[in-house]
Amino acid sequence: MTDTKEHISKIAFRLFLLKNFKEVTMQDIVKETGLSKGAFYHYFKSKEQVFQEVVGKYYLGEGLYDIQTLSQTSLKAFYLDCLGHIQHYIQFVLASAGIDGNVPSVVNYFNLVFDALGRLPDFREKSQQSQLAELNLWQKMIEQAVESGEIQPVGSSLAIAKLFAFSVDSTFIHAVMEGDFARGIDDIQLMWDNLYQILKG
Repeated sequence: MTDTKEHISKIAFRLFLLKNFKEVTMQDIVKETGLSKGAFYHYFKSKEQVFQEVVGKYYLGEGLYDIQTLSQTSLKAFYLDCLGHIQHYIQFVLASAGIDGNVPSVVNYFNLVFDALGRLPDFREKSQQSQLAELNLWQKMIEQAVESGEIQPVGSSLAIAKLFAFSVDSTFIHAVMEGDFARGIDDIQLMWDNLYQILKG
């Protein structure tokens, strides 16, 4: 049972990325899975149910890292570890969906986030909780770095935390708009390295 649900969610995720949520039909998903309609509908009764499963797995589930597991020995160790986990997540998504990171599929990845925010109240709440937890840890790491003398006390720790945390999505969106999604990680590291050097004084 678990293997079949896994198979369905993987196929559906790939289709949602190659097209988008609105364009994909239940018939598309059933056909691509190779299952009979009876077998398919045993697991999912609607496209919305499939979508909820996909969002739970690929946006909230096993591919995501627990931010509390990141190195907290220093601000630099923390952000480098964070970069590694972001890269791992990207590879997980691309491999799971069987796509190569082309721009339309990446655009649809972000579109699915907005679809989930509008269609799944639980997703919005869990996303907000996750974002707040991440921001709080960034702020803690910055304050710890100031106390240890790793960086200089420059401005609000919360504002600096937002510069680090919020730059990830904006950088990837900008890379997608320029048609070069693959360079997103390099751009983030360059930005964070430079910000870190400024904070060191």
